[in-house]
Amino acid sequence: ITAEKKSEDERRKLTIQLILPIAIITFVNSIDRVNVSYAGSAMSAGLGLSPDQFGLGISMFFIAYLLFQYPHVWLLRSWGIKRWIFASMVLWGISGVWMAHVTSAAEFYAARFLLGMTEAGFAPGMTWLISRWTPPSMRAGALAGALVAVPLSMVLGGPLCGWMLGVGNPLGMEPWRFMF
Repeated sequence: ITAEKKSEDERRKLTIQLILPIAIITFVNSIDRVNVSYAGSAMSAGLGLSPDQFGLGISMFFIAYLLFQYPHVWLLRSWGIKRWIFASMVLWGISGVWMAHVTSAAEFYAARFLLGMTEAGFAPGMTWLISRWTPPSMRAGALAGALVAVPLSMVLGGPLCGWMLGVGNPLGMEPWRFMF
């Protein structure tokens, strides 16, 4: 096997085993961050939120996001990547499910804060992971391959969220709750 063929096989393997999963998670992460805007009017009506309360709930995500980026880096270095990813993903899932079950403004604030807290370390963590698991010659392409999921999520996420808000769901939930 030539060195060029070995390099191409290594690149393909890294793309399938590392970059593609990170891109898929980044896609879902990006949609999860903004899907509350698509549910805004129905959610506000369902929970009786004023525009100020809804805006504060949106802000809670970003407040937590800013506050918890450095603690995530510390946890990543202390716990290691496997434990950190596991804990982050579990808390992210809990906050996402919680969003489907909020019943008050206070719960909305808390769920958005938890979501921001759990997502705060995602982008830095995935960047760190790519930097550690890819050779220097592939890093820029690997990072670009993972981050292309963000604009793709904006293009596909709106129609997907709109469709979920308009489709009947098997759980009999309000459409905005089902979307979360």
